Amino acid sequence: MNPLVTPMTPEEKAKFEAETGLVPYTPVKAPNYCNPNHISYHLFNLPIIAASLAGYYYAPKLHMPRTAFAVSLALVPIFYAVSLHHKEKRYTYDSGPRKTLEEHLEFYPITRRAWNRAVTIREAEIEEIKARKATT
Repeated sequence: MNPLVTPMTPEEKAKFEAETGLVPYTPVKAPNYCNPNHISYHLFNLPIIAASLAGYYYAPKLHMPRTAFAVSLALVPIFYAVSLHHKEKRYTYDSGPRKTLEEHLEFYPITRRAWNRAVTIREAEIEEIKARKATT
C-alpha cells in the first residue's frame, strides 16, 4: 500500500528542522504555587484570604454586598481540596509523560494485589491453552 505522504528521511528531517527553526518539545514545569504540597501555595493564598476577610468585614460599613468576598473565601479551600484530589489521583501538574502502570500500582496497594491476581489467572489460562495446543 502506498502512503499518501512519504516519510522523511533523517537528512530531510534535519534540513526541514534547520530551515523552519523547529526544536523538540520540552515539557514546562508548573510553578510551585500550583502545588498544594509546597509552602508557596499557601503563601500565595494568604493575600487572597486576607483581602477577602477585609472585604467581608468592611463591605457592610461601605454599604456593599458581602457575596463576592464570601465566595472568594469559600473558593480557597475548595480549590485546595480539588488540587489535593488531583494530587491523590497522581495527575501530573506539567505537560510531561503520564505515570506508568507500575507507578500507579505503587500508590494503590489494593489495585496491585488485584493486578497480581489477574496476571496469575491469565498466566494459568495461557499455560492451559498451550497444553491443549500441544496435545492436538
